[in-house]
Amino acid sequence: SGIMLAFSDIDKQFDLYVNGEIQIAVEKEHEKTKLEMLIALVKDKILTLSQAAQRADMTIEEFEEKSGLKAE
Repeated sequence: SGIMLAFSDIDKQFDLYVNGEIQIAVEKEHEKTKLEMLIALVKDKILTLSQAAQRADMTIEEFEEKSGLKAE
């Protein structure tokens, strides 16, 4: 039964790893979608670059770098 326990632990670790990777992928996709939405709002002049950066929890410089936009 010692061997079975080891496999069971490996399965649990694998499940945790896979679920963690899935969660990371979902969060990255959510961030990407949020960033794309904020970029569109800046391009449509609904938000300033400064407001979009604030909503993305980034500095203006970080937002410029990630979005390819420049503050006016």
